[in-house]
Amino acid sequence: MFQSSISYQPKKGLHLKIEDTSGYHIDVMYDRISAIQDYIWTYRFTKTCDRKDILDLADVVEQSKQTSDRANHIFYKMHQSNFLAWYDSLPWLGSKDIPGVEHHLYICGEYIYEVISDYEPLFHASRTNED
Repeated sequence: MFQSSISYQPKKGLHLKIEDTSGYHIDVMYDRISAIQDYIWTYRFTKTCDRKDILDLADVVEQSKQTSDRANHIFYKMHQSNFLAWYDSLPWLGSKDIPGVEHHLYICGEYIYEVISDYEPLFHASRTNED
C-alpha cells in the first residue's frame, strides 16, 4: 500500500511524496525553472482503475508489492506517450520545439501521477522504520 501526495508552490516547484507501508519514503522534486520558464510543463493525476491504457504497468506494480524491491516498479519514463502527443497538439511550445521533453509516470498504489518536463527531477529516498 502506498500513500502519496503532490503539491505545487510557485517559488519551490512540484513535489511528489510517496511512502509505502514499510516506511520507505521517496520525494520527487521538480525544483528547476525549465525552458518554458516554469518548473514543469504540465501534470495530471488519475486513479489507476480509470487508466485502462496502462493496466499492464499497474499489474507489475501490484506484483512488486510481494517483493522487497517495491520501489523498483513505480517510476517510468514513457516513450511514444499519448499524454505528450496531446500536449504537443496545444497551441504552445511542444516537444519538437524544445529537445529533451519527457513524460514521467509514477504509479503509487491506486493513484497515478504524470509529469511532462524538460529535465529529470531530483529524487530523495529515506526509510523511517529500519529493519
